[in-house]
Amino acid sequence: ASDVYKRQVYVYGPGERNVGVYTVARLLKAGFRLLPGNGQNYHHRIYVKDLVEGIMLAATRKEAIGRTYILGGPLRTAREFWGTLARLMGTSIIWVPIWVGWAFALPFEVAYRLLPLKGPPLISFFRIRILTNNNAWDCSRAQRELGFTPRTDVEEGLRETLRWWREHGWL
Repeated sequence: ASDVYKRQVYVYGPGERNVGVYTVARLLKAGFRLLPGNGQNYHHRIYVKDLVEGIMLAATRKEAIGRTYILGGPLRTAREFWGTLARLMGTSIIWVPIWVGWAFALPFEVAYRLLPLKGPPLISFFRIRILTNNNAWDCSRAQRELGFTPRTDVEEGLRETLRWWREHGWL
């Protein structure tokens, strides 16, 4: 069994619609405000422009050859991150026990497996695991060796992302 979802820094920003940020934004827009867990887990995310800057730093430094770097944005709890997204969308989050998330995901999973649907279900077991996992990474090597410091705070990154999605008719 793969547990890749536990070892990632999630990228978000304009043009992205395959990660949890877009999914949660769509749910919030539809009036669905429930998220599983207590929101105290950490999710390391990075705004796309900061990621590109970090990659460029690594690509242009000779001392970075053969080195591995974890590029992450400001570390926030799920409650802080999703709460910011909800506030920017004019709503709020209601935190529910994880089993409620599994119960909501079950009919979506069954329908996905039995019907010829396009794309993965909006609510799924995989997405429940992503929302409730805990991933906080040590990004100090990138800061120390590359001088990488993310410049985009969560509110600014989410505000820009929401603006872009709305302008392009995605939200």
